[in-house]
Amino acid sequence: MSMVKIVRIAKRILIILFLLIAISVTFYLFMFNRFNISCFGNKYYLVNNKVKGYKSGSLLAVKQDLKNINVGDKILFYNINTTKREILASTVKSIEQTNKKEKTYELENNKFVSSSYVLGSIKNTIVIPVLGGFLNIFSSTVGYLFLILLPVLSLFVYQLRAVIIKHNLWGLYD
Repeated sequence: MSMVKIVRIAKRILIILFLLIAISVTFYLFMFNRFNISCFGNKYYLVNNKVKGYKSGSLLAVKQDLKNINVGDKILFYNINTTKREILASTVKSIEQTNKKEKTYELENNKFVSSSYVLGSIKNTIVIPVLGGFLNIFSSTVGYLFLILLPVLSLFVYQLRAVIIKHNLWGLYD
């Protein structure tokens, strides 16, 4: 196998990996809810910045399973008591069934949280240590512009140029 073929194959593999990352980050951004957390069905994906017990910059994948939350479980929930949008973790002291679909959880600090604001239990959380930091960079405004949009635009222009040259569409390359 010649060196040219190896370079060509490596280039294609890198382009495919880049496009997979670009599509994943774009999908992550499109699925944000009003608390700036990405949710897909009953799974929530958030970058940890302030939740105690987890390393900052880790990606938390939380499966929402409200039926299996019991007294004594530690849960992740939206803090709606302040103007900041943040996720907190606390232990459940008691559970009260409000109606058929709604439960109210009393937490260890004597606060009450409705089940509509509960992300899920800590036991249903997968932690990916470094991925959250990269996702923070790629999903920021400047990061998305320079690391996703401009390279995709460059790839598009490069491929368009290659098609024009190959097929001599404008009659410039006789």
